[in-house]
Amino acid sequence: MQPRTVFAADHPHAFLPGAAFGLSLGRSSPGRTGATLLLACLLLGLGVPATSWQQVEAQALPGDPGIVEVDGIRIHYVDQGVGEPVIFVHGTLQDYSVWLNHMVAFREEYRAISYSRRHSWPNDNLPPLPGYSAATDAEDLARLIEALELGPVHLVGFSYGGLTSLILATHRPELVRSLILAEPPLDPQPFGLRPAPAMLERPRFADLARSGEVREAMEGFLSLFLGSETMQAIPEPMWEHLMLNSREFVGWVSSSDPFPALTPQDLERLRMPTLLIVGANSAGTAFEAMSNAVADHVRGAEAVTIPGAGHMMWAENPEHTHQAVLDFLRRHAIGSDAVRR
Repeated sequence: MQPRTVFAADHPHAFLPGAAFGLSLGRSSPGRTGATLLLACLLLGLGVPATSWQQVEAQALPGDPGIVEVDGIRIHYVDQGVGEPVIFVHGTLQDYSVWLNHMVAFREEYRAISYSRRHSWPNDNLPPLPGYSAATDAEDLARLIEALELGPVHLVGFSYGGLTSLILATHRPELVRSLILAEPPLDPQPFGLRPAPAMLERPRFADLARSGEVREAMEGFLSLFLGSETMQAIPEPMWEHLMLNSREFVGWVSSSDPFPALTPQDLERLRMPTLLIVGANSAGTAFEAMSNAVADHVRGAEAVTIPGAGHMMWAENPEHTHQAVLDFLRRHAIGSDAVRR
């Protein structure tokens, strides 16, 4: 299967930026409501379709993704640009489309690839097994890299996608040229850390999901990151898409092992260049502590703080986030001084 070079912005059903959607509604919703809605659009990082989700799905998927099928698992992906491969790994309640607008900043210098993890839209694989976790996604990511014959890649992982990337690096280091991790969650116990709020609330979300109250569980989860007011301002078109990713969310909250344990020793064995990205507004949170733990145990790891942003730094301050990642990639590209040393 040959990868395709496609550009989401040129696609007839490309998504409008979430910011534009929020601003247009903000003009008709004065004051705080409009600002809150704009924030919801930005923080979720979701593009907004010019037509309904059902219409987009019936006509063409955003970014015109290809499909890799390995061992019965179908993975949708978008492949843009040329150069060293950079794979973007999304977080919970997201899919490959969350990266399409960001990939514009990378495709001139790199081969930028975004994919949907096993149970995320528009993949239609079997429901998650009880042991589904980031380790499962890491195995799928390895299969994707091998199927596309990419060799060692630069991995950019956000949140649960960061944990997926970190697990792949520990299990299959030969596939990873460098790691860029945006606030990855860890099993806190081996590092003596306190759990993140989402970890503490996970059993409640699982109970709600099992009783059929999946949206209520998702609302509770999103409130932890966005705040209750912002979560309540999420428009129904966005909820349509969020619900398309509910299978992955239910699989995560119901998993018997949602955070496969990585130990300090696992991280100390890593030798690839590693960058931790932390939002300035995450100071004092479990996410900052977990990111610091990774930086402390991976030899030579670097860290950068994104101003004016929290956990959703890719949406809250994309310019600074893009620049931090590009600077790191350029320093660790094949032939750079850092690599030659």
